Amino acid sequence: MIAFLELAAIALLSLPTIATLEAQEPALVPKLALWSRFRGPNGSGVNDGIGMPRSFELLRWRTPTPSGFSSPVVGEELVFLTAHEGVHSLAIAIDVSNGVERWRRRGPRELPAPQGDVGNNPVSGTPVTDGRHLTVLFGDFGLVSFDAEGRVRWQRELAPFRAAGGMATSPILCGSQLVLQCDQDLGSYLASFDVADGREQWRTPRVGIASGFGTPVLRRAVGGTEEIVTASSHLLAGFDLATGAARWELPGYSWLVKASPIVDGDRIYATWNSPDLVGVGFRSDLESFARLLERLDRDRSGSVERTEFEGEALAAVWDQLDLDANGALDDREWTLVRRRGTNERALAAHELEVIGDGESTFWRHERSAPEFTTPLVYRGRIYTIRDGGVLHVLDATTGKLLSDRRVPGSTGAFFASPVAADGVLLLADHGGVLSLLREGDEPELLAQRELDEPVIATPALIPGAFLVRSYRALYCFGAKLR
Repeated sequence: MIAFLELAAIALLSLPTIATLEAQEPALVPKLALWSRFRGPNGSGVNDGIGMPRSFELLRWRTPTPSGFSSPVVGEELVFLTAHEGVHSLAIAIDVSNGVERWRRRGPRELPAPQGDVGNNPVSGTPVTDGRHLTVLFGDFGLVSFDAEGRVRWQRELAPFRAAGGMATSPILCGSQLVLQCDQDLGSYLASFDVADGREQWRTPRVGIASGFGTPVLRRAVGGTEEIVTASSHLLAGFDLATGAARWELPGYSWLVKASPIVDGDRIYATWNSPDLVGVGFRSDLESFARLLERLDRDRSGSVERTEFEGEALAAVWDQLDLDANGALDDREWTLVRRRGTNERALAAHELEVIGDGESTFWRHERSAPEFTTPLVYRGRIYTIRDGGVLHVLDATTGKLLSDRRVPGSTGAFFASPVAADGVLLLADHGGVLSLLREGDEPELLAQRELDEPVIATPALIPGAFLVRSYRALYCFGAKLR
């Protein structure tokens, strides 16, 4: 523990002042030292002032872990993550100073079968910590909060979820509130819970929102109102943190959003790149529901039953269409199918204060939109990483493409989002190739290391070190002590 605290103290000497931090972030965003949620402080992927290592020279520790996709989060002394082993979902705490496992706890329910390493599972979402306590969204149950010793503080059953591909959103903390963006094919909502006891404070239904994997962020609007910003199917939206009331909406996005939005001052950046209907491809020629009823609704029930749909081109993917699994298609379900039949991809920037005036989008770039990863907005530039190791760098103000180059040695798919600290970018591809690059219009490769283990989780940046989670282990790379 002494070594970690020494590095933390050294790193904190170079932190920006509190006044500077408050000018950049909402008041309720946890300040720098903790990487407490998915993608760190306010989901930005940025943690400047930590003494970021510039090489992989020192591997402090490697701790074998059960398989899992969630990203590590860091409290005062512990690293937390979730995993699955056999028929059990797990929450695990590891000592950040030496990699020793402190405790592991099972989720409330056994899984119906052992989980594989492909596709989401009930612990795909990243947990959240206030430094000592941990809250986990178990996708087959709901929320469970643990104390520093692994004792259950409270639990809140929310399942079953009806989400294509599973429920993989991540909860966030906003002061004493725990906020959950629950996007699913039936019954989507945004909700706030008291982090002390799990009591539901408010719930805002979201009609027309389908499954998605985005995690919300916070912003302070003009006048001081704290807002939750969400990226969901077909729209960006802002909600009053105190009440859950919708404040603004910005339509135009595709049906399935996997990346999270990024708030930078009075701007918001978001990306969308949806998959097609599995096994069918993109379809822009699907008829209206009225026409579908006219052709197929033989019993005049006002819906199309599965037996009536036999022989149709989409019959083979019925389970993707019948979202409430009641054996019939209604107007809402068919409308979502038609929306899913087409796809747009883009990275866009918006001025938040002019949303509603029709002029909020100030630039849009289609080539730089990844499907899975969240872009990194850092020091006036935007970095996006796409499969094959192609790193795009854009000017954050104008959207001008500054460079478009492959990262040497990194050719795999990317699921982990890029992160940065102290002028250094960290990338991790699915094949386990880790790359450190110097920031800039044309980033320079500083160091590279191959883990020979697949990586999906986004790394965590902490004082003097960074954490990388593979399918089989958690790694801690650090700077050498002087």
